[in-house]
Amino acid sequence: MREYQARYKERHPERVAEGARRRSQAHRDRYPELTRERERADAARRREADPDQFRRWYQQNLERERKRGREAAQLRRRLTKLGLPPRKIHKTYAADRRKNEAAADAFFSRHRRINDQIRIRAESFEALPGHRAAVEFRARYLAASAIEKADARDREARARAIVDSARQRLPAKQLEQITEDVRMDSVARQLRGATPFNIDAEVQRRVHELVVERALRTPIDAHERDEMHRLIRASFPVPAQSRTERPAAQSRPRRAREGSQDRGHEL
Repeated sequence: MREYQARYKERHPERVAEGARRRSQAHRDRYPELTRERERADAARRREADPDQFRRWYQQNLERERKRGREAAQLRRRLTKLGLPPRKIHKTYAADRRKNEAAADAFFSRHRRINDQIRIRAESFEALPGHRAAVEFRARYLAASAIEKADARDREARARAIVDSARQRLPAKQLEQITEDVRMDSVARQLRGATPFNIDAEVQRRVHELVVERALRTPIDAHERDEMHRLIRASFPVPAQSRTERPAAQSRPRRAREGSQDRGHEL
């Protein structure tokens, strides 16, 4: 058994050290008063054996201790200047801190039932008189805003449905006529020396313009006509005319004038 333990310590020194630290810490937490008395007695014996131990340590860490003293003095002066009370330091043993942290983690991480949640909310409302009114006002505000958002989404959906319905009612012959008109207009532009239309894009633009115009003529309730018209114009803007960029014309070589040629011969 001892040989096995020795081999284990040789193979896993870090695990052994960590286990020893945990056991030592658990023992100190289990017997805190005895641990403190033993530490005080050990410190007293060290002071008797070497009275200059603290002085040597202070000289070795002189700059760090002076810096800490300056920072503490600056903090006291700042608090006094601001009219605040001095800093209060409540010393707590490490075992107590660990115990309090463990209790706090267990308290805040535990699962709470619905009745406990209702009771905690009621206690918070009683502790803060104005909190209940603020929470109720926020709930009403969020509910109102949710209703308004739902109404806005409903109006937008109706506007889109009106435009889609007008697009579906567009006859095929009218679409063919629009395509032919765009083609003829593009030819006329070329004859005038202007850039031609992008046929597909211009057809889509004119169809869209016609559909939106018909959607705006759709019978709508008087109290929401302006809002629906605004939504239709905002959601379905009519794009600008689409034109095909004409490639840049190649520059032709210019002929030299006769006078310049004559002057060249004269030179």
